Amino acid sequence: MPNPLYSSPVMVGRSLELAVLDAALHRAGGGEGRLVVVEGDAGIGKTRLVDSFARAAAERGVRVPVGYCPPLVDDVPYAPILDILRGLDASPASARIRDRGRFFRKVADLLAGQGETTMAVVEDLHWADGSTRDLLAFLSRVLRKDAVLLVVTVRGDELVPGHPVGALLAELTRDRQVDRLRLLPLTRPEVEQQVCELLRERASASLVDDLFGRAEGNPFFTEELLAADGGTGRVPATVSDALDARFARLGPAAGQVLRAASVIGRSSDHLLLAAVARLPDDVLEEALREAVDHFLLVPTSDGYRFRHQLAQEAVLRAVLPGERARLHGRAARALQDRGPSSADAAPANAAELARHWEAAGEPVQALPAARLAADLAQEASSPAAAHVQYERMLRVWPETPGAQVPAGMTRHQLLLDTAESAAAAGNNSRAVALVSEALLEVDRTAEPARAAVLLERQGCYALTSADQKTSRTAYEEAARLVAGAPASPERARVLEAMAQGLMLRSYDEEAIGYAEQAIADARETGAGPVLSIALSILGSCRIKLGRLDEGLAVLGESLALALEVDDPPAAGHAYLSLCESLVAAGQLRTALERSREGARLTRELGLTGTIAPAIECSAVRTLVRLGRLSEASDLADRALSEVVERFYCQQIELQLAGLEIRRGRLVAAGGLLGGLDPIFTAEDVLFSAGTMRWRVELAVARGDWADALALAERGLGSRHTSGYEALGPQLCAVAVRAVAETVEEDRGNRRRPDPATASAEARRFADLADSLVAQVRARGGQPSPDHLGYALLARAECSRLDPAGPDPGLWEQLSADRDHELDPYLAAYARRRQAEALLMSRAPRATAAPLLYAAHRSAREIGAELLARDIGDFAGRAGITLDRPAPTDPDREPTATEFSLTDRETEVLRLLSRGLTNGEIARELFISAKTASVHVSAILRKLGVTSRIQASTMAGGILGDGRD
Repeated sequence: MPNPLYSSPVMVGRSLELAVLDAALHRAGGGEGRLVVVEGDAGIGKTRLVDSFARAAAERGVRVPVGYCPPLVDDVPYAPILDILRGLDASPASARIRDRGRFFRKVADLLAGQGETTMAVVEDLHWADGSTRDLLAFLSRVLRKDAVLLVVTVRGDELVPGHPVGALLAELTRDRQVDRLRLLPLTRPEVEQQVCELLRERASASLVDDLFGRAEGNPFFTEELLAADGGTGRVPATVSDALDARFARLGPAAGQVLRAASVIGRSSDHLLLAAVARLPDDVLEEALREAVDHFLLVPTSDGYRFRHQLAQEAVLRAVLPGERARLHGRAARALQDRGPSSADAAPANAAELARHWEAAGEPVQALPAARLAADLAQEASSPAAAHVQYERMLRVWPETPGAQVPAGMTRHQLLLDTAESAAAAGNNSRAVALVSEALLEVDRTAEPARAAVLLERQGCYALTSADQKTSRTAYEEAARLVAGAPASPERARVLEAMAQGLMLRSYDEEAIGYAEQAIADARETGAGPVLSIALSILGSCRIKLGRLDEGLAVLGESLALALEVDDPPAAGHAYLSLCESLVAAGQLRTALERSREGARLTRELGLTGTIAPAIECSAVRTLVRLGRLSEASDLADRALSEVVERFYCQQIELQLAGLEIRRGRLVAAGGLLGGLDPIFTAEDVLFSAGTMRWRVELAVARGDWADALALAERGLGSRHTSGYEALGPQLCAVAVRAVAETVEEDRGNRRRPDPATASAEARRFADLADSLVAQVRARGGQPSPDHLGYALLARAECSRLDPAGPDPGLWEQLSADRDHELDPYLAAYARRRQAEALLMSRAPRATAAPLLYAAHRSAREIGAELLARDIGDFAGRAGITLDRPAPTDPDREPTATEFSLTDRETEVLRLLSRGLTNGEIARELFISAKTASVHVSAILRKLGVTSRIQASTMAGGILGDGRD
């Protein structure tokens, strides 16, 4: 058998996978950004597949930058992203903005370019640092309408349970614009073709069978087994034996170079490799040539890399511990002797230096190196990479003599800094553990204030990780320690945190007490930011208890103070609380105005990727409620294109789930709700209230009445149902509807329901809705419009089970109420039920037809397709056509209502009648030109005209004297 090639000159198989990549690139080129995840075991051919496709794409004029995740123990911040930026001829330093949101946006803009198609590749995602993972999730969201194809490779065998990349892939692949390619082993015919290419002659069936049995269709393993044969005809038993055989044929110098390279990593520049190998130049060059000729190392632009990561791992396993430490020490000294790095390379080089010093057993050098690496990672907007370095400092601290610890560093402060970095990286459970360790060093009796501050941090981290038991215990102990102590900024902070923890568990009366204490302490000690947040908590709690005027006044004070003390996070918190409270109070238009104002201001304050999109999320919720689904979708897309923190991203996705439910896109809504983190699903945390609401709505939309009833009953056991958000009455109304729908389904399926039992159950929920309204009044509050509306809905649903038939008067009352409260979805539903009730009472169809027409038109206009379909189906069964009814008075000009113009369409018609273009209308109403165009098209259709001039002519009669 001749000496085989080390790598097949052609790619074998993979035609289906290439077709998937080609289709994805084609769609990306058309402006539909795609992400393809190429997954498979080590050696299965992921890189070869992507390289082959990338070469073909580049020949077609596609930009193909490639980035590599280094296989290190540490996180090197944004390593593959910096490679990609260099591949785009963009200076990484120019893109490095300390504001994380702006940096993410800058990278997205560079990838999108000037309209040219880009295929960006991230190799070995399983080794990616946390910040790279966050950025990739961001890019997959914001590049959906750009000519960008993202391709990532990942080793499936690395994704053990709990691996962060596994969670990321689960999140990404819920998106319809993401493809997941799992590479399978080659078939026997494909292995035969591969072996023939390697041997450059026909292979015997026995050799192919032997290789196929041992390598199991893994292309890299097949090549290694065959290459290790060396022409002897004896194939090694295992891949490990094959690699050992390959290394054994090398000379001593080549082996020394490979061992040095394996300690450095998968790739190394020439100068670093030379410094670590310590061979004369001529010997080094000959050794490198031998390693390259044996296809173990591959030359790069400035050095060498292992042909495959498995080869590097195999060599590294053979390096003895003493030699490994010595080689790490050489690498560290060589890196240190180089002096300062360029701005874009500094974070990665600092991380490498710290890693090598630690592995060399040099804690005195490793500690300051890790501290520098942490600082640079934070400057590079990479909290996960910074956290790795803080953890390294903790590891080497016990081995560092006290006299050689950098000035000002203490283990206690290091524990707290590491905890803060863990929380910033999203690892709140680790932050809790670190603070717990720090608390062991504090005497709570001698230093109660210091212990209380640590407990407050522990409570905060535990709350964020949905560990309510630990959070509650920590907050209560902190409050106990500062009780009776003199006012101080620390005491104010502890009391404010206690108030917030109670508020998030809906213990609002208790939260008010702690908030008031925190406010008093903060005023006395001049703790402005704490004062603003405590006022925000106080206002929110009063709003939840129905004390509207008091709550809104306090929230206004909180906002004014935050702006006065120039504290951007406190200002963002105040805006967010105010907007959410305005929605709860039914002041929807004001809520929308303040949301726009708050988003604009917080962007100016630099909170682009966090609070600003969260405030816009509140506006999305308001727009969904107002039935302005197209605007809500535009705004949600904008918010998602900016948000970088997962918590805020999931807040937006929660509102998107509600939007999708309204639109009837139930699969998408279910995916969004199913991907939420525990903080949004833990039922004892207030964040779960929104999740609960939309999960119930999803069950209703699916017609799964058993699930809807079970979810409603479960939700009604929560403390959050008694607050001002009207969740309780809403769940009661859903429960009553579920009971009524179940009875109707039983009758339709010729089962015998028990009307008396069902009616009693429905009345129980309707009575509960009334009692929840009464509770608000009993606390001295004012029931919100939604409290009253949902309680009325529960009564109207309950009437469906009345032996005398449903009460059309209740449904009429509800539709009028919802019209007044700007709730077009429920108003349309109420009219549909009112028409049904009238027909069941034998009223003429002419009385029901206008109601069904108006309900159907409204549902269609707001985009509620499932509701529109239900109304249309019911009208068809009743023999009612949904043509536009004639006005009752032929001499009277029809009104906007009779043409079913929404509030927003009426505003657009008013501006259109003044001769404004779509762009000018968009600027007047703070909407996109595309949305303005959609509104104009809807107006023309409803008015039955074909031009803007005709619509403008009709506007006078429709709008009356006040149109200008």
